[in-house]
Amino acid sequence: MTAITLIAVSSAFAGTVESLLMPGKVSQAHEKQEPDCANCHDRSNVRTQTSLCLDCHKEIAADVREHKGYHGRMQNAGTGECRACHTEHKGRAADIVQLSRAQFDHRLTDFALEGAHSALACESCHKPREAWRKAPATCLGCHKPDDVHRGQFTKGCGECHKLRDLGRREVRSRQDRLQADGRPCDGDLQCVSRGRPL
Repeated sequence: MTAITLIAVSSAFAGTVESLLMPGKVSQAHEKQEPDCANCHDRSNVRTQTSLCLDCHKEIAADVREHKGYHGRMQNAGTGECRACHTEHKGRAADIVQLSRAQFDHRLTDFALEGAHSALACESCHKPREAWRKAPATCLGCHKPDDVHRGQFTKGCGECHKLRDLGRREVRSRQDRLQADGRPCDGDLQCVSRGRPL
């Protein structure tokens, strides 16, 4: 019985010591993990910290594995340490993303900013207090209310439309647009492009 009590007291004391040694509170996003330091830290091996991060952040782990999204296309993807960019223990209100909007290279994401998209403010696509990765990555993700085709196409809008201007419905080439009987299109919505109605 004494051994069990000693183990329980030792465990409680270790938790208290860790709390006392903690350099500061973690961000609000990680608040639930804070009571148990082992959620994010391995006392015996500091190099496992990134794998502990990726155990919780499964979408980012998948991006790194599949070389997709921002984290999967970074120069050090798969070899870098999460903490190099995402420093914790700076308080509940700390911004642990530390994203420099001015220097961010959107080509490393699943949605390179081209044409008129490059002039948009970040807030045009990214919602406040929501992960950056949650922004729509398809044309219809933002432009569904503007879809004059009413959802009848399954391919990307870029099959027919250029990204030159937002709000301008410029079709790639009149030669690509044919009427169902093969004659050149005169601008009617019944025209087809590669066998699909426009």
